[in-house]
Amino acid sequence: MKLLTRRDANQGPCDPESVGLFGNALVIISVIVGRKLRTITNVLVVNLAFADFMACILLPFQSAGLLSQTGGYPLDEAVCATVAAVGYISVCCSVHTLVAIAFVRWYVITRSIRGHRGLHTPKKIAIMVLIIWIFSISFMVVPPFVGVGKFGYSTYYGTCSLTDTNELEFYFILLQGTLVANALLFILVFYIRILCHVLRHNKQFRDKYAVDEHTCSNSTEAHQDKASSSIAAGSRPPLNYCLILNTE
Repeated sequence: MKLLTRRDANQGPCDPESVGLFGNALVIISVIVGRKLRTITNVLVVNLAFADFMACILLPFQSAGLLSQTGGYPLDEAVCATVAAVGYISVCCSVHTLVAIAFVRWYVITRSIRGHRGLHTPKKIAIMVLIIWIFSISFMVVPPFVGVGKFGYSTYYGTCSLTDTNELEFYFILLQGTLVANALLFILVFYIRILCHVLRHNKQFRDKYAVDEHTCSNSTEAHQDKASSSIAAGSRPPLNYCLILNTE
């Protein structure tokens, strides 16, 4: 919310607001319309797109603050406070939805089929989405409500975020940074574990393939020696021995 500048507010038709609104709306509509996209996992994707869509809707209100020449917000202060609160909630929801997506992918890839089916139920995914929203609202709205930071117009940044007059603003910013850092850490851990699982699985597959090739080669040599011995002894070789094609 604090990364906008006055130059960003004057961008053309391909500004982040237009791209974000169009892209996230397209994701939501695609999942609703396309039958093949109506999967349980895509519930989290739709939740992510909806949170980002909300953040993009707020950009015109942020632009109003950036373009203000009066040193204050041109609209009512309650509007600016609401824009700031919804913005923080949507960003927090987006970040933790990414954590949930990483967790689901790790669980599905590394666990058994039974565990996969146990997690992939509409009820459990819906509960997960509900928890994400409750968590985001609680950690973004409750602290300012009890006096730790205050939503409103920041004259320093020219945006609707935190006012410059609250003495406990630093602690709210510290809370934000901690939540984002922990979320990024969890995402990194889950995807690293997925990578380690895939590499370990590939190694086991290659080792098993090498053992099978060695066994196949020894079996072929044994059958050939047996057939040669039978011919040398003047007897017919057995007709039911295995013919193994060696592709190497």
